[in-house]
Amino acid sequence: MITAATFYGRAEDIAVGSSGYHLSPLSPRFLYATPDATGYIITLPDASVLPLIPGGPVFFIWNAHASHTIRVNDYDGGTVAWVSALKKGRFYLTDTSTQAGTWKAHVA
Repeated sequence: MITAATFYGRAEDIAVGSSGYHLSPLSPRFLYATPDATGYIITLPDASVLPLIPGGPVFFIWNAHASHTIRVNDYDGGTVAWVSALKKGRFYLTDTSTQAGTWKAHVA
């Protein structure tokens, strides 16, 4: 289990290609994503090793591409949400009892 202090912070520009992008517990919380095709996947980290605290853990994903959509999956490959072109998604964890966890998503 990592501590809440270790978990929070940082931002990063990421390129999402055909191999996808896998987040870890130490990944930046704010991601500016530029997919090179629609349907590429960002996978959320293993929920079972994240601290469950009020209001988090949270990831923010901004899809900066003008026409491509990103799929965001849980650790086990289940779709949590789609982030359309030029939209932003907020993903927060509400249950850590499995690796997939339960993630709530708000995309706008």
